[in-house]
Amino acid sequence: MSIALCGIDEAGFGPLLGPLTVAMSTIILNDWNPGDPRPDLWKILDQAIVKRPGDRKGRVAIDDSKTLKLANSSKTRDPLIHLEKGVLSLMPQSSMQPVDVAELFDQLGVFLDDSPWYSPASLAVPVAHTQDQIRISKAMVQSALQNQGVEVVSIRCRALCETEFNAIASRAGSKAATTATAIGEHLRWLWCNWTAGELDAEHLRIVCDRQGGRTSYQAMLTGILPGITVQRLEESDRYSRYELHADDRTATITFMPEAESYHLPVALASMAAKLVRELAMRRFNIYWAHRSPEIKPTAGYRLDAARWLKDITPVASAQERAAMIRRV
Repeated sequence: MSIALCGIDEAGFGPLLGPLTVAMSTIILNDWNPGDPRPDLWKILDQAIVKRPGDRKGRVAIDDSKTLKLANSSKTRDPLIHLEKGVLSLMPQSSMQPVDVAELFDQLGVFLDDSPWYSPASLAVPVAHTQDQIRISKAMVQSALQNQGVEVVSIRCRALCETEFNAIASRAGSKAATTATAIGEHLRWLWCNWTAGELDAEHLRIVCDRQGGRTSYQAMLTGILPGITVQRLEESDRYSRYELHADDRTATITFMPEAESYHLPVALASMAAKLVRELAMRRFNIYWAHRSPEIKPTAGYRLDAARWLKDITPVASAQERAAMIRRV
């Protein structure tokens, strides 16, 4: 029997500028049966994958994006070096190797709105490796996947830019609704493909990183999954776990703190979400550097965003400032 293991995580929930990105990775493990221990994909794929970068064998690091993303002040290596190697190396086998950000975003299903600061700036991918280095890493990963009967089915990312983020948060009265919107889209895509047989696995297990400190998700899941019965199994500080029932199918979904440390699909989603947000902010900074060459780039987090908004005042109109700031 086989199981589809899915992980969901987000990047950019707190910043003042830039998109919120919510990613999902889906990995199928063959030769798995109910009652078997929880699959540890780091152990299963240790021929090619590790948690920490710098492995002497050149294996690919997959872990929480906060661990793998280098500081933007790094002078010797691009801050995205580990994130892009992991994401590009684990892209589904059917995916063509992207040559620029536009192609990568297209493969991940990312759409940024038509704000000029997200316009397709010329930005090659990979940003910190050569194409040959990525080909070698991907070949090593694909060999390990095939040897262990594992397949990366998809890596998807939903980006909510400022206008949409503000509209959803304002309508719901809470910015938590923005993440729920993206999670709902991922889960509906997943359920539709699974129940239709496009996702070829007998079992489906989904793990999400916990959303803030909340422990109850039944109402949220019921709201974003119409027609699917949500049964609560456990809600505790340890994790919140539910069964999803419809069309004679049953799946489980778990929300837990630090999920990216325990479940490789969540770690991969974390990396994809962070990579997409960081590349979007590079486009953002390239655009504004053309308008104001002396301005220092920003990652969009609140303290530095306040500095950046002050510095950009001479060249940004009031309408532009209003359009690029999250109001919640």
